[in-house]
Formats: sequence, C-alpha cells, structure tokens
Amino acid sequence: MRTTDGYHSKRLDDIYYPFNKNIDWLTSRTDEMKQDIAMIQEQHAVGPGTSKSIATHTQPLIDARIQ
Repeated sequence: MRTTDGYHSKRLDDIYYPFNKNIDWLTSRTDEMKQDIAMIQEQHAVGPGTSKSIATHTQPLIDARIQ
C-alpha cells in the first residue's frame, strides 16, 4: 500500500512538532475568548438611561427609620 508524501509529512509534523499544534489551538482559543469577552461587555454595557449606582436598587436600613 502506497501513501502520499503529504501523509508522511503530516505524520512527521504530528510526531516531531506537537507543540506547534498546541500553540495553534491556544491561539485560536484565545481569539475566541476575546470575542466572547467583547460580546459580554457589550451586553452588560451601561446605557445612558441605566443607573450606575447599586444603591438605587437596595432598600434603606430599618435603623434609619427609627431615628
């Protein structure tokens, strides 16, 4: 059974240069994560009508009414 030189070349790359595959995978994963972070930041961006203060959503303390 004869195989092509491309197969042998790929196989040698897989054996002798495995770090290249890992670096390529990490690079593509990092790019995907950057896109995910940008999308999340856009979804949670504070608009002009949205309050930036967390205090507007909290109830006043009970002690404040006693005084």
